[in-house]
Amino acid sequence: MCGINGIYNLTGLSNPEASILEMNKKSAHRGPDSTAIFINKDVALGHNRLSIIDLSSEAYQPMHSNDDSFILVFNGEIYNYKALKEQLKDDYSFKTASDSEVLLAAYQKWGRRCVHKLEGMFAFSIWDKVNRTLFIARDRLGIKPLYYFDNNANLAFSSELRSLITLPFIEKKIAEDALVDYLRYGTVHAPLTIIKNVKMLPAGHFIFVSDDEYKIEKYWDVNLFINRKAENQTYEEIKQEVKERLQKSIENRMQADVPYGAF
Repeated sequence: MCGINGIYNLTGLSNPEASILEMNKKSAHRGPDSTAIFINKDVALGHNRLSIIDLSSEAYQPMHSNDDSFILVFNGEIYNYKALKEQLKDDYSFKTASDSEVLLAAYQKWGRRCVHKLEGMFAFSIWDKVNRTLFIARDRLGIKPLYYFDNNANLAFSSELRSLITLPFIEKKIAEDALVDYLRYGTVHAPLTIIKNVKMLPAGHFIFVSDDEYKIEKYWDVNLFINRKAENQTYEEIKQEVKERLQKSIENRMQADVPYGAF
């Protein structure tokens, strides 16, 4: 896993660099291999990296696109990145062997629609320097965590609550509705969190922010895939398809430049 952190609109922060560094510090256990930040007048991004694919420093984050117009922070793994890279190779000059750079290239070509191309587990954000827009997305099933805070002035996000509550504009107060949830079920259900006014981005959703637009949108729903062709398949055909899908799924998840394990 890695850790991502970000702040959009730095108004009210006396020292944005110190703020994003502190967020990285609180999530350092998520990425022991490298830590870095990116800051301009609009946004601050932070990343803690656990190297899985392409262990070189070229794949460190925040990662800049080859024309320096997009900056990425990414936690997760894109399982179909090699197939996507093949599609994108004529439009993008790749410098690394990482899935992170493929994600950058996908956003540069397809914009928000890139999420429909991705197979994997992810939470990521991409800052568009030219158009001054921020895109934040979470994978279809919500495997990777992503918390955010929005008070109509500042928008902040992180892989962990402990990073978010270091920011001075976030009150460290228990959310009463979430406390009831926790006492009743032993957990807090998304989009609520135990911290007042801090939410979890639901699975299969993205946030898009610009100077004149703020949108939270659901881009994927499992119900869209329930009514499939299974009713027209034989039992043997269904068994074979399940076997093939399971084998392919395992193969995709065994792509790594470090030792892997199964649980």
